[in-house]
Amino acid sequence: TDGDLQSEPTLEFGNKIDTVEEYGVSIGGPVLKDHLWLWGSYGESDIRNLAPSPSGTGRLSDRTVLEDYNFKLNAQLGPSNSGVLHYWTNDKLKFGRVFGFLGAPLEEATHDQTTPSDIYKIEDTHQFGSNFVLTGLWSRDDGGFTISPKGGLNADMFTDADFILHGSSFDFAQVGVIEQTRLDANYFLSTGNASHELKFGAGFREQENQSVTVWPKGRNVFYYDGALALLRFSRNRVLSAKTEYTSAWLQDTVSIDRWTLSAGVRYDLQSGENLPSVSPENPQAQGLIPELRFNGNDAGGFEWETVVPRLSATYAFGAERKTLARASFSQYAQQLGHNRISFVNPAGGYSYAYFYFEDANSNLVLEPNEVPSIYFGYTYNIDEDNPSSLTSTNVNDPNLDPAMTDEITLGLEHAFRPDFAGGLTATWRNNSDIIERRGLVVDPVTGL
Repeated sequence: TDGDLQSEPTLEFGNKIDTVEEYGVSIGGPVLKDHLWLWGSYGESDIRNLAPSPSGTGRLSDRTVLEDYNFKLNAQLGPSNSGVLHYWTNDKLKFGRVFGFLGAPLEEATHDQTTPSDIYKIEDTHQFGSNFVLTGLWSRDDGGFTISPKGGLNADMFTDADFILHGSSFDFAQVGVIEQTRLDANYFLSTGNASHELKFGAGFREQENQSVTVWPKGRNVFYYDGALALLRFSRNRVLSAKTEYTSAWLQDTVSIDRWTLSAGVRYDLQSGENLPSVSPENPQAQGLIPELRFNGNDAGGFEWETVVPRLSATYAFGAERKTLARASFSQYAQQLGHNRISFVNPAGGYSYAYFYFEDANSNLVLEPNEVPSIYFGYTYNIDEDNPSSLTSTNVNDPNLDPAMTDEITLGLEHAFRPDFAGGLTATWRNNSDIIERRGLVVDPVTGL
């Protein structure tokens, strides 16, 4: 401020939108009258931001491009059968993504991101008479995620005294495949004055993920104290895991006069494993980062098997039944994630060996003539006495159960006019058996 005059606000510490452009087109219609219909679309969004540079002068380009192609074929294969073929491919391209945990990056240390995904789906529905409908589905999602440094993998990576990252940064790539099959059925029947809608089905889903993290030249340098620099050698991290999910469900919805009652149950079996992987040696680390060959494990051998209920009731009040009272109770089991499986992968953690060296020209780059001055500092996630050890200090309790959520809802809804209705819903939710991670736990029997 200057006296009573306040200066105009600036965007020095925030992002600034430069331009936003969007394009799209869609087309569809019948291919074979009353039997085949084809539809397709394309869309793209180009979003350009300007982010503050670490030095406080100028701005870094931060650009995001969203690409989307969608195709669907609907088929009426007969009077009682219909099917769908669906293909969707999309990508999120981001140029200039910032990761600041290694230092505020200059342009060459920012990342370009891709997030490609190809999704395929086949679905068919058949009506067996007037009472029974069966739907089968198969789908596959081939997804990826990459973040590549602009400086590439042959650049020298270093963080200066002002915590600014130069040269380049880490490279990460992940591939994930999700494949599932599912059957859903609806059966309608009457018993006395009650009508029933039975819903039942089963499904199986498998998800496999593989990821690799690579460091430029296998090392990076941090400013330490004048001519003395901190040198970190890294192990390229290779991770691979698979999870499987089997489920089945049954529910009956009964309508009796003013009452609509529903009771159901869901069964889930979830399990996972760590798959074999090889992490290469970093020969610069003086034997502290040898090659790791991991044969895989069963992540502790636990399986999550749950049976949970679904209950609800609705009652209609008044001669015209304009007021509805609702109540429901549901229970949900936590889904098993890959993070729980990879938690006990002995090759899954990041591993570093730290050294010091005399930085003769103070440029924070390890030169050939400076290599003789290297001396050992410490390690992270490496057993110095047995650096090729594959024993994980992390353990999953073999009796581990998923977190559970109980939910009760109460609601009241009224139609004040044919075109106007209002309602009020109260929800009570309780989370239990929440999974926690405990450090430095020792088994009283084994002492480990």
